[in-house]
Amino acid sequence: MSQHREIPAVVRHLDRALTWITAGCVAAGLSGCGGVVPLPKSAAASLRDPPGSYGELVYTGAVVPRGGTTPVFRYERRVEERPDDLQRSTHVTLSTEGEVVLLQQATHTRDYELVRFDETSAQRGTVTTITVGADRSLTFRQEGAAKVVRKVEGGGDGGAPVVVGPTLFGFVRAHLAQLRAGNDVDVRFAVPEECRTYSFVLAMSTHDRGVTTITLTPSQVLLRLVISPMRIVIDDRTGNFTSYHGRVPPLLHGSSFDANVQYTYNGSAYR
Repeated sequence: MSQHREIPAVVRHLDRALTWITAGCVAAGLSGCGGVVPLPKSAAASLRDPPGSYGELVYTGAVVPRGGTTPVFRYERRVEERPDDLQRSTHVTLSTEGEVVLLQQATHTRDYELVRFDETSAQRGTVTTITVGADRSLTFRQEGAAKVVRKVEGGGDGGAPVVVGPTLFGFVRAHLAQLRAGNDVDVRFAVPEECRTYSFVLAMSTHDRGVTTITLTPSQVLLRLVISPMRIVIDDRTGNFTSYHGRVPPLLHGSSFDANVQYTYNGSAYR
């Protein structure tokens, strides 16, 4: 009987994971890569700001769907120094027509500990804010066209660090010596559209011929059934991240997808 009682919980957990993976219901009706859902009026203007207003360009990324050959999105990483000894890292994702479809901004320490995260998604029609407490507890606020969602997720002493797209690579670099020594690093990856985090493990996959590959793998067995390990490739000589392979934030034809992303640097090292 106990096994029968556990089945509904397993199904609910898998259903939540699949909601993240296949976000077609959220973006129903989108017919192309750059399709949009109406945003709250207060947020729509931010997507019209020129990318250069978000700081120095570090690199551009060409997003090619796994198994494909043609980029469907381009994104820019930009970094702005702040007077309070924090940094703001911004990822601007653009469609092939040059429209901004996703704006992600992370305020963090120089060791890439997240302080605040802001996301404006034209594809989902949402504006999401995450603030991190001193105990690594999280406060989520998401505004859509029809409602506002607020959630709190506990952290507690010793809680795993929280990472988001704009801080993931920097966090890896801050812990690279630990990873190369064979020690795994637990993180919580924040998923803005769900207003929650999922537990992941960073680990070194290979370190050979001047290239280090780090994997980011879901901790939960059920989530590993639907999310493949994400791979981050680093050039040991320059310390730069050269490619990424796995789930990406924008939607393609209304659904989440895996991609291969190649980075072209703007004449400076990663930061």
